[in-house]
Amino acid sequence: MKKYLALGVSAFALFSASALAGPGNSSLVTQGADSNLASVDQDLSAWGSSSNIDQSGVANTSTVLQRDDGSDVGGVSSNDSTIAQSGDTNTATVTQRSQNADNDPAAQNSSTVYQAGTGGIAEVLQIGQAAYSYINQLDADQTAFVEQRGPGADFSTINQEGSGHTANVFQRGPDAAALLQSTIDQIGDINAASVTQIGYDATSSILHSGMFNTATVNQNSNGDGPVYSDIVQDNEGNIADVAQDGAAASSIISQTGTFGSATVDQNSAGGGLLDSTITQNGDTDTATVIQSGVNARSDVQQDNGIGLTASVTQHSTGSGLLESLIYQTGYISTATVTQSGDTALSDI
Repeated sequence: MKKYLALGVSAFALFSASALAGPGNSSLVTQGADSNLASVDQDLSAWGSSSNIDQSGVANTSTVLQRDDGSDVGGVSSNDSTIAQSGDTNTATVTQRSQNADNDPAAQNSSTVYQAGTGGIAEVLQIGQAAYSYINQLDADQTAFVEQRGPGADFSTINQEGSGHTANVFQRGPDAAALLQSTIDQIGDINAASVTQIGYDATSSILHSGMFNTATVNQNSNGDGPVYSDIVQDNEGNIADVAQDGAAASSIISQTGTFGSATVDQNSAGGGLLDSTITQNGDTDTATVIQSGVNARSDVQQDNGIGLTASVTQHSTGSGLLESLIYQTGYISTATVTQSGDTALSDI
């Protein structure tokens, strides 16, 4: 078996730090055949760094490490990486660490990973400025991890098709008036997605279609700014857990299939509205909503099922309004509502 090693290092990275204020690191690696190995290390340039790796064949491995602060950044590329792998048993690892991409386009940090084939694994760690990561994986046994830390921005989009999916995203703010967003799409079989977002503002959208879906979202806006989560799950054995803490919080969960479980825990120290909507269609579904804030609203709809269970607990920390609606159609259903506050409305 042949093994190919491509070491893409800017010439400036071979000398002392004083010689590293060059006009930017740029690396392009293209590999064919099997057992390809590409390693790119870029650091300390006046224009940041850019890496592009294209691998085709079986057993591809790519590693990219990009740092900076050679500052200046006059032509904007403070970290940009693209990895495209086609074939089976792909592995991609990207580390980016930009400090001050002052020549903007929105203070870059960007990573894109494409993998086609079976057994793909992708890891991305981005630190500093306005990180963005997109990972696309096709067919069996995909795994993707993304960790992004602010201050500012942070987006992550992961799209996986096939079977055996797992995707984890961790994002952090503040500051630079942080904005956090994560979108995970999974289509296929054994799906699982986990998103943790911390900072000002948070948005998460997870869509599974297939079997054995599991989604966990944990959002904390440090008490400042709204948080939003939307989860759609289809097929049997769906599990969705959402924990939100922010000035205001909104959660939407939609599940179709038997043995669905949805849990929403919302907390607000401010006066914003806590809003939860759970829609379930199938047998033996369970919905649990816990809300603590000034104003809270919960809507649980369970349709066409047997052995449905709904539980809503609401507590008002001020003189706001608590509202709960539970709608169940089917047989052997149970609904429980507990409310504490000055004004409370419940309809079952």
